[in-house]
Amino acid sequence: MNNNRIQINILHGKREGNAFLRGTLFDGPQKLDFSESAKRMALLPKEDAGELLSRTNGFFSAVSSDGRSGWMAVDRLRTMPLFYGTWNDTLFISDNARWVREKVEEREMDPIARQEFLLAGYVTGPDTLFSRVKQVQAGELVRFRADDDGSIVLEPQRYFRYLHHDYLREDEASLRKRLDDMLLPTFRRMLEYVAGRTIVVPLSGGYDSRLIVLMLKRMEYENVVAFSYGRPGNQEAETSKQVAEQLGIRWEFVPYSDEEWYQWYRSPEMQAYFEYADGLCSLPHIQDWPAVMVLKREGRIPEDSVFVPGHTGDKISG
Repeated sequence: MNNNRIQINILHGKREGNAFLRGTLFDGPQKLDFSESAKRMALLPKEDAGELLSRTNGFFSAVSSDGRSGWMAVDRLRTMPLFYGTWNDTLFISDNARWVREKVEEREMDPIARQEFLLAGYVTGPDTLFSRVKQVQAGELVRFRADDDGSIVLEPQRYFRYLHHDYLREDEASLRKRLDDMLLPTFRRMLEYVAGRTIVVPLSGGYDSRLIVLMLKRMEYENVVAFSYGRPGNQEAETSKQVAEQLGIRWEFVPYSDEEWYQWYRSPEMQAYFEYADGLCSLPHIQDWPAVMVLKREGRIPEDSVFVPGHTGDKISG
């Protein structure tokens, strides 16, 4: 959807009317129909978008525009990033940061953002490594409009923030029940999304991934594959194998070596992954990447598998 003032280039996802939508939305426990979700967003006035998003769960990115104004948003974790920038009184929006960089004619890295990236592994806030390329933040809605005076007006709004509050003053039994009351609907919602497909869990010795496979066993979901990787005999893999065997889950292992890492790291596939995943703002996670590539290439997991990694627990625990 392009005019002279607002140009939108979405590579992943689908278009329905004036809306581009990628991902899956839930209204409470109910998974929303994709077309219905897109139509609802296309018809939604930008003034009401924040209210809708604040009560919507799931993983998604969305852009809605009538050609002169509109809004863009990502989910609470920024699972599917969006980028934007302005240049010569034109707004460029895309899920490809490099496309935006090209359109805003940005050639030099911002020196402060570069230092931040080197120290932290990512650039904070709405910034990227290039000052004219911006990112929609987690839980953020950005309204936009092209005014008659030639200016582009951007109005960011955080529709969701994960804020730390005082520690809960309850006994252990109460806290366990509260945790269980959150886990059960979360996993039911996930299984509705999965719809019978194979769930693939990168299973380590950590609590997060072990909790996932235990919950899947508890909910009697059988179509599960666990995997580990690394040097043969490493402790994480041994623990992973023991847990999988105890739960009756098929377990796969992908061995790593210095020689294989040398080849993987210099491969065109790795370079393509970097360009897809870095968003000009963060260091891509590569530890699991070779294992996933090998499992897919050797047909050890179905093409439509759904990966459920335990490290997503770190999003809320630290």
